[in-house]
Amino acid sequence: MKRVITICGALILVVAACGGADTTATTDTTAPPGTTEPTTATTAPAATVPAETTAPEATGPATSPAEVSFEEQESDGTEIVIASVTLPSPGFIAVHGNDGGAPGPVVGHSDLLPAGTSTDVTVTLDTPLESTDLLFPMAHIDMNENGEYEFMPPDEVTDGPASTAAGAVAVVRAEVTVSGSSAMSPSLEVGSSDLGEYLVDGDGNTLYVFMPDAQGDSTCYDDCETNWPPLTGGAEAGAGVDAELIGSTTRTDGSDQVTYDGRPLYYFAGDAAPGDTTGQGINDVWFVVSPTGEPIR
Repeated sequence: MKRVITICGALILVVAACGGADTTATTDTTAPPGTTEPTTATTAPAATVPAETTAPEATGPATSPAEVSFEEQESDGTEIVIASVTLPSPGFIAVHGNDGGAPGPVVGHSDLLPAGTSTDVTVTLDTPLESTDLLFPMAHIDMNENGEYEFMPPDEVTDGPASTAAGAVAVVRAEVTVSGSSAMSPSLEVGSSDLGEYLVDGDGNTLYVFMPDAQGDSTCYDDCETNWPPLTGGAEAGAGVDAELIGSTTRTDGSDQVTYDGRPLYYFAGDAAPGDTTGQGINDVWFVVSPTGEPIR
């Protein structure tokens, strides 16, 4: 009997040592002394997205794109009509005179025009034309937005020219025929220097031919045209010039360029005065032309 009691006692001690009747396992999450408590994971705040930045807006009115179109017309010499003017901002159409086939001083301007397209814009000329001539209508922007035209170089240049979508000055050549004018067309004359005899206009300005043109249509446009303005309009034969060799070719803007023996004629922007021949031989493609129609090399 004592032996049975002893065995039962031993069993009770074993059960107690094993945790008694509660057999559910538990995990002690307390870190041992000397160690760091585990950190509860938290969700990091979303990164701050910087506000979208934009390039600073350009200051002043837009100067591009602009367009000008002109139709050849007959005038009494006091005014001309511009077929259409398209402006990116309010501005003007200024009419520049003819300076050896390139834009010269301003000879008239329109009233303030709105942004967008204006048609049949009439411009009164400061000095009436006395004979058929070439003019250069050019788009200008009202840069200080005061509604007043302010571009008369060299003293006043506030309202500068507008540009086309391609970045060129928005200007066209405008051949104006003065009604009732008895004046003859500009003449071709013969000049001379150490190069020999060559063609000049009635004022003595040297004329050139462009070899890539051969004896056909002009191939000189854009930057080329800026440096080598074409001789446009009509021309009469002066002394020593063969009238049968004078002709014309139509340029892409609709103007007629004078030809000689089939070769389109040009001025050179680098010539500063009548008799200058600084364009001779440039790039081995620009040459003065003899009265017989042959390029002088």
